Amino acid sequence: MAWAMVYDGDDDYALFDSTIINSGAFTYVIKFKFDTVAVDNFVMGATSSTGNWIGWFNGNFTIRLSGGSFNLPNDPVADVWYTLTLDRTAANAVTISEPLLGSVSGSRSGNVIFNQFGRFSTSTSLIFDGQLEYATLTSPESNNNWDATASSHSAGTPILTDTIGANNATGVNMATGGTVANGGVWFDLGGSSISVTTDFDVRYSIESSLTSVVTDFDIRYSMLNELTTDFD
Repeated sequence: MAWAMVYDGDDDYALFDSTIINSGAFTYVIKFKFDTVAVDNFVMGATSSTGNWIGWFNGNFTIRLSGGSFNLPNDPVADVWYTLTLDRTAANAVTISEPLLGSVSGSRSGNVIFNQFGRFSTSTSLIFDGQLEYATLTSPESNNNWDATASSHSAGTPILTDTIGANNATGVNMATGGTVANGGVWFDLGGSSISVTTDFDVRYSIESSLTSVVTDFDIRYSMLNELTTDFD
């Protein structure tokens, strides 16, 4: 069963406990979807920087790292899940890819700073209207896994739990009802499975056993009958 944290596109976002600054190699993987692409829509950003953000802006899906912009070739649509990978090597080679949106590569040095989901810098209007399932970061400075499924879905201030680095992202201006059904921000995406033993399996097992018994009885009866005939 998977869950997502829902952002209302009004004024909410989720702020990290600690800002993450990557000076060299890193890899981010983020799974999200937009509920609308009719307006600018920001997935990640940094309160202290206008040069680091990810989002749909001015008709492009843009990833801005340390002041340099990378635009993916294909436009996103609403209600489709995307898994975005941002990778920079120690030599500052950047590759950004998403199976449906395409890929772009280049080079960018300097500090890459992120400390929030769902907002550009400190804007009150350039925010996120969509859902976030998870985000991961692998780097020398920090390893993190912000996971909506692993987070508590109870009523109260929503906290997107970081299961690796304990650098949780706390919801700001978010509904506190718990699940979406109860007026909160946690949405059950489904995907659970149960193991079922069908009636057919049970009947087949019983019938196979009975067949074995009946067959064995028939054989023994036939042998006994032959011996009796010979004796007579």
